[in-house]
Amino acid sequence: MLSNLYGDQAFAESLRLSALDSLHYAVSDKRRGGWGRDRQEWNTTDSQALVKAREIAKTDDTYIGTQAQKALDKLTEAAAECDRIERAMEPLQGEFRRRGGWTRAFMVLNTGGHLHSSMECSTCFLKTRFGWLPQASGLDEAEIVEGAGSDACTVCYPTAPVDALKRERARWLYHSTEEDAIKAREERAAEKADRLAKKIAKALTPDGSELTVVTERGTYGPEYYREHLRGQDFERKEHFKTEQAATKWLVQQICYGYSARYAEAIATIKQAIVDKHSINLDEVEANIEAKVIAKKRRDARG
Repeated sequence: MLSNLYGDQAFAESLRLSALDSLHYAVSDKRRGGWGRDRQEWNTTDSQALVKAREIAKTDDTYIGTQAQKALDKLTEAAAECDRIERAMEPLQGEFRRRGGWTRAFMVLNTGGHLHSSMECSTCFLKTRFGWLPQASGLDEAEIVEGAGSDACTVCYPTAPVDALKRERARWLYHSTEEDAIKAREERAAEKADRLAKKIAKALTPDGSELTVVTERGTYGPEYYREHLRGQDFERKEHFKTEQAATKWLVQQICYGYSARYAEAIATIKQAIVDKHSINLDEVEANIEAKVIAKKRRDARG
């Protein structure tokens, strides 16, 4: 399929350009001018770097010669792959030309990339990677702008809105890689929601957070070993991630005879259970009493 070949071609071309960079580095070439790698030029041409790299690989048996040969091999392999893909595309492109052609659309495959009417737009760079959108073939400018909104290039499509807030309709033109990314985000969101739902189901708070109860309040007395804390109020707390953990702690305190000491904490847990299950306090206390009796029997058996 031609759309797949376009993707393969973009990847192979990126490898070829990377191999050319390696070639220039192998011959100790430097970049000059512009800003960003796509707008900088090498001091020597690709042809000059190629000739020099071949000479170094042939005459230098050190690390420098090895790196030059690796760059040459990398370039040869990438160029061969580009040629193979171009030959595979030619029959399909020939049929396209035979039928008189039609409009096409190409998405720049990077974050914030725009949709273009060709891969020769002046706003793009030599190393820009494109993805073909077959579903946009044959669409006119109005249809492209409707489908892509502000993600349509304003050079290729002058009527495209500059600001995403100016869209009247949601975007529906996406490249397959964007569709995959959207699907992955939706799956991650669904998994996150599922984890949160399970967390809430186990917890005693509406949002699934820990339930915190105060187990002791007081004031540091003169016997406290840190001088600067004497006379200061303090609170000791327990934190429970699940209803099961809170209920287990509550039952243990009752069994150990600490009901009075932890009355406030026990009351807080009971109320949280009441709120979660929408039942009355008597039901909660009856259930807890049953658990206390069962624990005492287990402990007695030993």
